[in-house]
This record gives sequence, structure tokens and C-alpha cells, in this order.
Amino acid sequence: MKKTHLSAAITAAIPSLVTLAAWFRKTRTRLCAVAMSLATFTQVFGQPVIIQQPQNQTNVAGTTATFSVGATGTEPLTYQWRSYFSPSIFTNIPFGTEATLVLTNVQPTLRRFAVVVTDAGVPSLSATSRPLATLTVGFLPVITQQPADQIVDPGGTATFTVAATGTAPLAYQWRFNDVNLSGKTSTNLVLADVLSTNAGNYAVVVTSAFGSVTSRIAVLTLTVLPPSSVQVVHQDKWP
Repeated sequence: MKKTHLSAAITAAIPSLVTLAAWFRKTRTRLCAVAMSLATFTQVFGQPVIIQQPQNQTNVAGTTATFSVGATGTEPLTYQWRSYFSPSIFTNIPFGTEATLVLTNVQPTLRRFAVVVTDAGVPSLSATSRPLATLTVGFLPVITQQPADQIVDPGGTATFTVAATGTAPLAYQWRFNDVNLSGKTSTNLVLADVLSTNAGNYAVVVTSAFGSVTSRIAVLTLTVLPPSSVQVVHQDKWP
């Protein structure tokens, strides 16, 4: 008796389940259509979308810096690069009207950069790149005082000195016959109690975040002490 009631209930519910399944299929189809319509609407009528933001740049003074942006939207897209004094104060760069901004002979600056991308819709819509891109400019190390040659007596002390300018911090690495000297990383190289094995070529590499420079070769020469003079006294022999 119970099985008969259960079968009857299932049979009665089947039309409702079929109707519900059909409703779900129609609803899913409609939702997909709405999503596609929204995507098409956004692509055709929405504001440009920046898909590649300009990146921060680090350059040596006097070189060329390049900023680039990637964007999608209603073609043709136009570009206007800006130079920012602060987050809200900027000037348009007259020659910055392409997807790539090229700055030549760059020098240290506190300005930051962004670009406004505008589409061809009616009315036109725009998008501005974020965050503002920075341009860090530094100077290569320049040696202003080269290490000098040294002539030292055996057992004496030899001192090599270098001075350099450039964007800090500067690092130093002294070399002997083209091999790095462990722990010798200051502006002065002091060699105490020198031996003949210390004679040779010395140089220093000065490095910063923007590059490196190698000094001239300074030669360490040991003096050669003359042998002790021996006085020979000849004594005449008498027969």
C-alpha cells in the first residue's frame, strides 16, 4: 500500500519537475544572453580599459626613458601623457600623444607620469593610468682620484687610495692581478709588511645601482736592497 502511494506521488510530481527543469534551462540561456550583451555593450560603448599600466623606470642620467601603456576600447584610441608635480597638479606633455612616451637625455626629477586614454565613442570616454609612474635617474660612478703606484721596501707598508663620485651608495672592491681581494672593500687598501709576493698590479672597481667603473692599474714595486758591502784589507807579506 505504501509503495503504491509513493509511486503515485512521484508520478504526480514528474510534470512539475519537467517544468522546473525547463525553466532553469530558459533562465540559464537568458542569463548567458544578458552577460554577452553586457560584454558587447561594454566593449562598444564602455570607457577604455587599461590592460597594461606604465611601469616605473630607472635610468642613468643622459639616457632615454620609455613609458608604455596598453588599452582596449572603441577605436581609434587617443593618448595624452601627463607630467605630475603632485597627485592633483599636472601638465600635458605636448609630444606625448602615442601609446609610448619617449623621454631623451633624462635628468633627476621628482615628477611622475600618467596617460589619459580616450576612445572614439559619442560621447567619448576616457581612462587614466594608475598609479603614477616614477622616473628615477642616477649618475654613473666617476673616479676623481686614481690609486697611485707604490714603491716600498720589503717589510714596509703600501697604501692605495681612491676617490669617486656618483649616486650613492658606492661600493668598492680592490683587485690584485685581476683577482678580487677578500674583505678589501673600502676607499683605502693598506698592505702591511709587504713581501715580494705582494708586488704586482692593483685596481679597484667602484659600483652603484647605475653601473660600475674600474680604476687605472697601480703597480706595487718592492725596492731591491744592495748587498752589504764588505771591505777587504790587503796586507802585504814580508819575505
